[in-house]
Amino acid sequence: MIQLIELIAAFIIGIAFSKSKFREPVKKYVNKYLIWFGLPLLVFVSISRGETTEIVNVAGAALLLIILFSLISYFAVSLLKGEPKRKATLFMTGAFGNNGYLGIPLGLAFFGPTGAFLASIFSMANGIIHYSFGIFLANRFVHEKKAALRKALTFPLFYAFLAALALSFFGITIPEPIYNFSFTATYLAVFIIGISISMKSFSIPDIAKTASLKFLALPVIGAVLAFLFIGPDERLPFVFQCFMPPALVNTSISLEYGLDSEYAAAATSILTAVFLAVVFALSFFI
Repeated sequence: MIQLIELIAAFIIGIAFSKSKFREPVKKYVNKYLIWFGLPLLVFVSISRGETTEIVNVAGAALLLIILFSLISYFAVSLLKGEPKRKATLFMTGAFGNNGYLGIPLGLAFFGPTGAFLASIFSMANGIIHYSFGIFLANRFVHEKKAALRKALTFPLFYAFLAALALSFFGITIPEPIYNFSFTATYLAVFIIGISISMKSFSIPDIAKTASLKFLALPVIGAVLAFLFIGPDERLPFVFQCFMPPALVNTSISLEYGLDSEYAAAATSILTAVFLAVVFALSFFI
């Protein structure tokens, strides 16, 4: 509860800064810190403390799901009318969810250790694809293939994932003070959403398209793959992870690559609020 209040406070402070004359420089430099240091450190220390040996056994279904859905989302959004930057951001917010910050604690709360375990797998699979193939596909809306590939290959979060997985495999852990400091990136990511949000970018049709991808198409495909590849006890927590709202980092990514960061902030905040309201209501029945 305290962490949730702190995150809400970071969001409100971001909104306050959005009205300030310092909005653009603050947004620019905070986001540069997040992309090149804060978020890579958070990914690095979080994954390096995990148990990779267990994840390997069941990660195939999650990886297949994220890759397949990334392609489906890309081609579906490509067929829509609209600005390329908006389409790129719509693709990211619809395809990649918040399986780390929200998925793991909610998985644990609703399904116990099995839910947390599957959320960790989802977070791994989602991050690996999001920060490589996803970056490439998003940039394909606004750049030629070679330029999009170059941007994907130079994205720091992907290499943070690889380095963290290597450390985890060899059992090397990160000191507790560094681990605790890394979570400041979570609050700054929420701050970036607050400072970037703009009602000018609020579009009910576009929000509905993102919601359709995130809350309808992905869970349906996830349910099919869960039935085919995952045991009965793990199917429901696996599908539950498909419902996670857009990843916080999408707004930072949109800023970094000159996409529609205001729409990313609007879609993330609105759909996260809707998701949490539904989860809160369901908690009374489960």
